[in-house]
Amino acid sequence: MDTPFIQYVKKVFDSWTALRIADQQSTAGRNTKAHIQALIPFINQNLNKQTDQFELAGWLEDYLSENLNLELEDDSQDTVAGLIMEAYALHQAGKNREILEMISKIPTGCDLSQCQSQEVNCEVDDGDISEEDDGTADEDDLSDDN
Repeated sequence: MDTPFIQYVKKVFDSWTALRIADQQSTAGRNTKAHIQALIPFINQNLNKQTDQFELAGWLEDYLSENLNLELEDDSQDTVAGLIMEAYALHQAGKNREILEMISKIPTGCDLSQCQSQEVNCEVDDGDISEEDDGTADEDDLSDDN
């Protein structure tokens, strides 16, 4: 059975919209679920090192980017890191009852069917690029023929 701290982290991750979208959209292909599940030991391992909320947020952001092809634009990794660090401090102090109380206060994740997806198209039409126009000024551009 998982410790109250691990139960708490799982509940936080289960309610984190970014992870839920990654799972729903299979952002890492068929390995998406495995990468999401690997987050728990990843977090636990990194918390055993001396760390703070900002470092944890950076690790989360990097992990989601590298393993789940997910770029966070809402800075939710900061909030998630804060929640985890708060529970970790209680875990270190042996205050499991408080962690269990915190678990009951975590809201369930939002209804993803109500969310709109946004796709970013980074393709450039070949007609938009001119071989002659390299973005630098030449003599013709600088002439005073008005």
